[in-house]
Amino acid sequence: MVLLNYKLVSTIIISTFLMNVYLYYVNADWKIPSNTNINSNFATYRNNFLKIDYPKNWTSTETTDSVTFAPDRDSIDKIKINVSPLPNDSISIKSIVDSTLDEFVRTFDDFELIESSPLSNIKDPNHKLVYSYLDENKNKIQNIDVGVIRGSNLYIISSTANYTDYYRNLPIYERILTSFNYYNEQELLNQFSSNLLKPVADFVPILGNSSNITMVEFGDYQCTFCSKFHNETRQQIIKNFVDSGKINFIFKDYIVNDIPTDKGSSMGAEASYCAGEQGKYWDYHAELYDNWKGEGTGWITNDSLKQFANNVKIPNMEQFSNCIESNKYSTLVQNNDNIARSMGLSGTPSFILIKDNNIETIIPGALPYEIFEQTLNRLLSN
Repeated sequence: MVLLNYKLVSTIIISTFLMNVYLYYVNADWKIPSNTNINSNFATYRNNFLKIDYPKNWTSTETTDSVTFAPDRDSIDKIKINVSPLPNDSISIKSIVDSTLDEFVRTFDDFELIESSPLSNIKDPNHKLVYSYLDENKNKIQNIDVGVIRGSNLYIISSTANYTDYYRNLPIYERILTSFNYYNEQELLNQFSSNLLKPVADFVPILGNSSNITMVEFGDYQCTFCSKFHNETRQQIIKNFVDSGKINFIFKDYIVNDIPTDKGSSMGAEASYCAGEQGKYWDYHAELYDNWKGEGTGWITNDSLKQFANNVKIPNMEQFSNCIESNKYSTLVQNNDNIARSMGLSGTPSFILIKDNNIETIIPGALPYEIFEQTLNRLLSN
């Protein structure tokens, strides 16, 4: 069993590795949550600071700041999740690591640091320690700690095992860690749900009349693959899922193709809302993609935008012209773009699938219709 100062020592070394990064670093590279594949051998544990999967036949012991899972209450083998608030002040990483390693050596018999490394497979800054030592009975104990920052807290997820049981328990530990990451990524993403489900403006209707499933596309009118999705896949989704009342569909702007000398993506997005003022948002949206002529080729101009408006029979062309020339909806477009960037979407098009106000998955790119069909049917059947 890990000695009492283990919590303090582990917290110091892992939090120190992370602290400077946490205080000054904003990460926009989201890992899309993968399914935890919950089966009958695992149950879901939840309290006020944690949601995680664990083996059904293991026991759990909870304190105010930790929960421990073990095959039985007297077992040396255990997996413990400890949460502690992060300190507000940054500390010298090298000094704390050096002193902490000295403390390990003084505290544990036959202490051996096997690995100490940053991890990059989940969103937040995090760190892994693997080490071994002798317990009070001179049994060799293997330990692995992963420290993960979530919000203002540091979580240390530790596996302690007899040396001979370490590899037998490792798949269980990995499953517990995966579920922790999955549920926390879901929670973080779901903070955006309310904004995603709102119409962009009162005059931009949501397509569909589903009560609980919505697809939100983030796109750019100059984007090559957005045009590909529009021409090859979108209409099948509208016909088979939106028009039939199975899902709703919303489009939001994510400006990725503007350059200092060509703001065509923003211009096209703003013009779509000028058309929306006069009840022509979706007609104009389609007209832009139907006339797509590449990225950065200069095909979006005030003149071409006015011609597209004529094509979809905008009732009041003077009102439309004044609207696009005044950049009336630049803030609206920027707000959409801010949501996409805050979520860390990696490019356009990106598709957010929401069920019952929870983000269920993110589909990156103009994938074949069959992928959308399979994903949507799975959402509808669950």
